[in-house]
Amino acid sequence: MSVAEKGYRNPVEQLEAVVKARRFMGVCLMEAHRFKEALQQHLEALDVCNNTPQLEEERTYALCNIGVTRLEQAERLSDEDVKKRVLNDSIKYLDESIVAANRMSDVPSHSSGSSSRRREWLKCNMVVDAYNNIGLAYDVLSEPKQAIESLNKALEMHSATFGRDDAYLARRSDMPSEERQECLERRSKLYSAIGLGIMHMHQGDLSTAEGYLRADVSISSSLKFSKDYGKAYINLGTVVMRKREFAKALEEYRLAVSVSSQFKDSDVQALANEKAANAKRAILLDKTAQSGLGRPTLPVVVRVFCVCVSAR
Repeated sequence: MSVAEKGYRNPVEQLEAVVKARRFMGVCLMEAHRFKEALQQHLEALDVCNNTPQLEEERTYALCNIGVTRLEQAERLSDEDVKKRVLNDSIKYLDESIVAANRMSDVPSHSSGSSSRRREWLKCNMVVDAYNNIGLAYDVLSEPKQAIESLNKALEMHSATFGRDDAYLARRSDMPSEERQECLERRSKLYSAIGLGIMHMHQGDLSTAEGYLRADVSISSSLKFSKDYGKAYINLGTVVMRKREFAKALEEYRLAVSVSSQFKDSDVQALANEKAANAKRAILLDKTAQSGLGRPTLPVVVRVFCVCVSAR
């Protein structure tokens, strides 16, 4: 049966269909934690793309998904030496995906529906997601400075492409509503990741961290994300706790409780209630300290990351 008889306009389109099928299969296998099989799908897709220059977009996806799969795999390893090796492998593939994404504008697309603006947005999202995941890999490697450097590169790329004003981005009329929401979600998660990263750095600037987390809350509240909306308030409350502003932290945790209750998100609501209880104890301890009975000890805070993982 010829290529045309199979419903494809040319052999490249037929190869692209095969590669996309492997991509989606690989993502499903990764989500099921079947990492070896997932990697096999992505590596086979990459092999096809390496021999077909017109499939640079799918090649970028393959490289990114190999990196993400290795990252997901590493986070479940107990042997620290093996984990480090797998994380460095993840970073290598994610770096290669950035190089491939930046080449996309130089490679003509065989797809008639691929406009220059769409390719520019797609290229940006691919680079942003890769830097985002590199940042997460460095965080797992306990290298916060490099993690924040990667996340800042992602935010800079996103801002340069889609605009720096969050309010303007939220009302852009030249973007389909679904793409606009996805765009805002990416930026919100970057704010969250950078803010949390700064907060957990040794001698990190807590006021700067708070600024990023407030920006995350602002976007989340405008779009009313479900779990991310409640977590945004929890993250903000956590950095305010670190600043020892316990009453303000309690207010943020109560907002997290309210939001998660609206969305019937019991897990986030339970965490927010636990955080609120910690803040109340801190307030009481602080009052005791002011009475001359000693400085309060901060309750243990739980790190809550809201970092996206690209497996598209």
